[in-house]
Amino acid sequence: MKKRQASDFLVSTSLYAAQGPGPRKRVLFAIEAPVSDGENASCRVHIRGLHKPSRVHGIDSFQALALSFAQLRHALAALEAEGWRFYFDRDDTQAFDTGLAWFADLQRVPRRADAEALAPPEDASR
Repeated sequence: MKKRQASDFLVSTSLYAAQGPGPRKRVLFAIEAPVSDGENASCRVHIRGLHKPSRVHGIDSFQALALSFAQLRHALAALEAEGWRFYFDRDDTQAFDTGLAWFADLQRVPRRADAEALAPPEDASR
């Protein structure tokens, strides 16, 4: 079977991964475009270098794609719980926060005071 290239995917990116102080390896994260069987749709999710590809099913292409991102998020959380860290470059010292950068994990975002955030805008007409 032919190894898929990054251009074969709907979305893809690569990071370096390391578990503990060991060497870093390049990991491809990718989702293939949804395919339909006439009733449902599915996408293949890849974490090449750490997992075998998996197929995620939905009732239509939108749900299949949304669930593919959710599956990727859960797989990354499990890998991070096992001690894996991800980096843009082989020599980076700061790990890449996939939850915040890719999935807008608002639990990790510093927030302004609730009162300030909920205050109505000032009336500019006064």
